[in-house]
Amino acid sequence: MLSRNQEAGMFCFVIAVILIWAGFQICTRKKAEWLPGYKKKPGENTAAFCLMAGKGVILGGIGLFILSVPISQADPNKYFALCCLISCLIFIGMGVSLYFRAERLYRP
Repeated sequence: MLSRNQEAGMFCFVIAVILIWAGFQICTRKKAEWLPGYKKKPGENTAAFCLMAGKGVILGGIGLFILSVPISQADPNKYFALCCLISCLIFIGMGVSLYFRAERLYRP
């Protein structure tokens, strides 16, 4: 039986793996329709948009992966957990900013 911490850590880990996999699919196979709210606009650079937005999704997945490490421990070191939380927020912030920059630059 798993404890609540381990369940939450496994949930973050599974979501992180799904986000990283989806980001690679968006980057390599140009699957822009996997992004929520995406509608093709005339004159957009789909390849560049998919590359940049996919990298943003991958960064968000890496942030969740980093967060899943201290969550799954029964009694994590508080400083280690704080460092993981801060780096998680940094990675997710970079991913969101990269996605919005791709939205602004490549979708007129």
